[in-house]
Amino acid sequence: VKQPPDLTASQVKEKYQVIGTFETVATNNENRNNNIKLAVNALDGLVIYPGEAFSFNETTGNRTVERGYKPAGAYRNGEFVEEPGGGVCQVSSTLYNAIILAGIKTTERHPHSFEPSYVIPGEDAMVSYDGYSGPDLRFVNNSKTSMAIRAVFKDKKITISIVAIPILEQGITISMR
Repeated sequence: VKQPPDLTASQVKEKYQVIGTFETVATNNENRNNNIKLAVNALDGLVIYPGEAFSFNETTGNRTVERGYKPAGAYRNGEFVEEPGGGVCQVSSTLYNAIILAGIKTTERHPHSFEPSYVIPGEDAMVSYDGYSGPDLRFVNNSKTSMAIRAVFKDKKITISIVAIPILEQGITISMR
């Protein structure tokens, strides 16, 4: 039995909007940018259904050489090291800011032990994939409709947007300080 959709394509386009977007600028480090591109590609187009939990680590997977990640600068236990996946925290931090601006509350978020240069201190989200147990960036879609992540890495700029039916009341905005 075929059932027509509840909304037409034009109605969906009218209701769904970019409800939070944030941009950061990467460096010229080729390995780091390779890792950023892999993480951005894992996020782009992801749909999070009502009630569904999002995990950055589960979405991007383990950052290993076998999966195409290259060694780049990263912090582990407060020490600067070269490890596969270095630079991925810039992607999670960009996403974190888009989430907050959209009016979505995180269920897990960890700051770095240092101040990253790509966001204002306190606006970062450190992630580390350590056999599923490392620090993660998580949230739950508590709205009644699906939301999607749009992620682009172009000209050294990471732009991440949340596309959904607005969560915040019209005229209400969120800022961090």
